[in-house]
Amino acid sequence: MNEVLLELLRIRSIDWTDRTHFFRVAGRLLRRRFIDYIRAQRAEKRPPKGARVDCQDLLLPTEDRFEEIILVHEGLEQLADFDSALAELVEMVYFGGIPIVAVAEARGVSEKTIDRHLELARRWLERRFRVACPQLKPETAITK
Repeated sequence: MNEVLLELLRIRSIDWTDRTHFFRVAGRLLRRRFIDYIRAQRAEKRPPKGARVDCQDLLLPTEDRFEEIILVHEGLEQLADFDSALAELVEMVYFGGIPIVAVAEARGVSEKTIDRHLELARRWLERRFRVACPQLKPETAITK
């Protein structure tokens, strides 16, 4: 999370248009970091049992969520072809952990509309992969 924040602060080439733009970019960067982290963890051998836990690792997903996160990531790639705005919404909420209230305010719609869109995305992902999709709410975001 800290690395993403620093990266956002270092980016000078982006002309931020509004909060939604910031949330989209932050969600996308967090998604990339999580996927890179999962792939690196899967490539490494397991650490020794007595290995220290780095404080930075406390905000990263645990191994029991890796499969879910990869499925959502792959599903978003396909969902973006179908509806890019819906994919960005899932990215902001699921990967970015951005509260529905903030997303609704940034997009100029009601929280109920955001809830409906997230439910539509969840059902689309479930149909696509024929597996249960996690609730796409900030409570289930991987940054928690």
